[in-house]
Amino acid sequence: MLPDAAKEHSPGGALVFAGYYFKALDWSIATNDPFPVQAISASTCQACRRVIDGYRDLRSRNAHLKGGRISLNTARLVTGSFKFESEYVVQVTLTEEAEVLVRPAASPSSVAPKTTDNSLVFVSFANERWQVIEVGAPS
Repeated sequence: MLPDAAKEHSPGGALVFAGYYFKALDWSIATNDPFPVQAISASTCQACRRVIDGYRDLRSRNAHLKGGRISLNTARLVTGSFKFESEYVVQVTLTEEAEVLVRPAASPSSVAPKTTDNSLVFVSFANERWQVIEVGAPS
């Protein structure tokens, strides 16, 4: 559930909302369901589209991912010149568990090792709510 603070059109609201994006992504990972990410993403968000399409593709092949859960370590507002236009940019540091692909009639295979990453979340407030405009690595 979206925290009340993430509904505020303020710098603090942007910060909390960006953290919420990773909770939504974590839930998508846990359930192999892209809906939580889709519900808060702008239609133009390419990173979000990759998540959504990836889980739909897995489902069409009767496969799923196991592991990969996310822990958000830090989040802070940043300024600068970026490739994507948004109202606020939030830099996060997160840890993601290793992922394993599980397919019918095949042995599970490692997809990604445990990682710690930095990401930028670009968010804007439109139609009375925050949306994720894009997610990417800092350059």
